[in-house]
Amino acid sequence: MSTSKSSFQANAMLQWFFKQGVSSVDIHLRCPKFKNAKYKSDDWIWLTSHEKLSLDKANSLMKWCRFKNYNGSDIFIRPHRHDKQPVIFLDDLTLDKAMLVSKKYRSLLIETSPNNTQVWVSLEKSISEKDRKLLQEHISTLGFTDKGSISGEHLGRLCGFKSHKRNYWVKYVKESSSKQYEPPILKLSPFPQGGACAKIRHEEGAPSQSEKDFSWVLSEIRKGNCPNKIISFLAASAEARGKPAPMKYATRTVRRAIEILT
Repeated sequence: MSTSKSSFQANAMLQWFFKQGVSSVDIHLRCPKFKNAKYKSDDWIWLTSHEKLSLDKANSLMKWCRFKNYNGSDIFIRPHRHDKQPVIFLDDLTLDKAMLVSKKYRSLLIETSPNNTQVWVSLEKSISEKDRKLLQEHISTLGFTDKGSISGEHLGRLCGFKSHKRNYWVKYVKESSSKQYEPPILKLSPFPQGGACAKIRHEEGAPSQSEKDFSWVLSEIRKGNCPNKIISFLAASAEARGKPAPMKYATRTVRRAIEILT
């Protein structure tokens, strides 16, 4: 990618963050200790000293980032983790899924490898790192982000730079002007001691265990319990009674309940 195009794309991404109300950004590099170091090894180190940067300070680092990227380093960015921020991070979405998100909510789409994207979603209000994590956990149950990338401080790739992990230029795809996402109220509240066994009365006999589970899941989601916690609890309950593929069953049950409620 040419220097001018790299600069344009990186600046567009930085501008988007600050237009959404991001207070400051962190820029981190992952650098090889020597040429041709294996990516998944201890032969790479993180440089994490560039934090809480203004737009001007972030832009002033771009020439240095290009030099480091040319010499094998990968470049990452995020809104500063310790402040409340009005955006969340979604990882490893297909281009089709990313487009669905951008059509519904104000978003920035970044392509990190062929048909694989990272998406930053603009929120109606700024929320803490803890609440960003809860929100990304909630979204992961819908299949719209990688479950391994739900931490509230997760780093995304800075577009306009080469991903040495994938040997692919990270590209700015689009930003949408859709409505901002209003975060639902999510909280970690205790689960009932009796487990997944809510009672339902039917005119035609007793409910099945699956019906009991589904009723309990609906109730817990309405209370605002974390979907991942509900999945874990339901999977443990299903495994204890010998149900095949308990985690798959629990995940499917929770996703179906969320679809009904949303």
